[in-house]
Amino acid sequence: MDESRVRTLLDDLAEAPQPPSSIDVDRAQAEGGRAVRHRRRGAVAAALLAVCAIAFGLVRLVPVFQPDIAVPPAPTTFSVHSRYATFGWVPEGLTRRLTEVQSNYQTVTVFDSRGGVGVTLAVGDMAAYNRAQESNAPVENPGETRWEYAPGGWAQVNVFGLPGDPRELARKIAAGVRFGVNEPFRADLTDTPDRPVKRVFLDEDLSNPAWWKQQLNLDGPGAGSVGIVSGVPIEESSWPMEVEGKPARLDEGDSGLRVREGDQVQLVVRAQPGTDRLEIYRRVHIG
Repeated sequence: MDESRVRTLLDDLAEAPQPPSSIDVDRAQAEGGRAVRHRRRGAVAAALLAVCAIAFGLVRLVPVFQPDIAVPPAPTTFSVHSRYATFGWVPEGLTRRLTEVQSNYQTVTVFDSRGGVGVTLAVGDMAAYNRAQESNAPVENPGETRWEYAPGGWAQVNVFGLPGDPRELARKIAAGVRFGVNEPFRADLTDTPDRPVKRVFLDEDLSNPAWWKQQLNLDGPGAGSVGIVSGVPIEESSWPMEVEGKPARLDEGDSGLRVREGDQVQLVVRAQPGTDRLEIYRRVHIG
């Protein structure tokens, strides 16, 4: 993931203030061993730039490590409707969690102001996946370990900025990764043959379960996306419409259909002109 993609993601998700959790990217880069040219754009930019180094493999892989745990067969494709794998044990205090999933990979990162840990799963050989994602020269990261958790399924754990021996910490965390959990996301969208869900990004504050943001990107004619923000008071602006009995309005320039789902939950559907945004809205399920 390069900087332009991070900026695009920030723009897509910039629907609410961020929780107080933040991360020192300069320190994370120094300890993780990757130099990234960037400009700060608040706490979310810092967090996402650190996640890029973790999730998309811009590092040289250390020797393969195989935790002694039983796991189900590796999927040949990841479902965008649930979290396939998650952490068992991680150091205390990592209260921010970012999850991204599409058909060929899943990444989950938890972090706080010190640093954090990420786990990435790929369909097929992780080394080949990393090579396909690299945009900068790879550098060595001692807080990294990878293993084939099941035939045809590879996982990689990266530790950045946390105290202690990063290699031992990475191995301890890797030994506790749980596969096949299939945890549902905060929101979901029913697929249709012509416009399925292509990618999901979920940002959560684990210390405040009411606060979360999720984006679902669609594929197919007109494409489009759905963004949901929870846990932030909604300003009392004009809601001149109703959708399914709920207050609604069109964003400036008819750029999106925004629906007020509750006192602190709102949803926005964006799509190309001519796309039936109401049809997309009716496919969304929250909770």
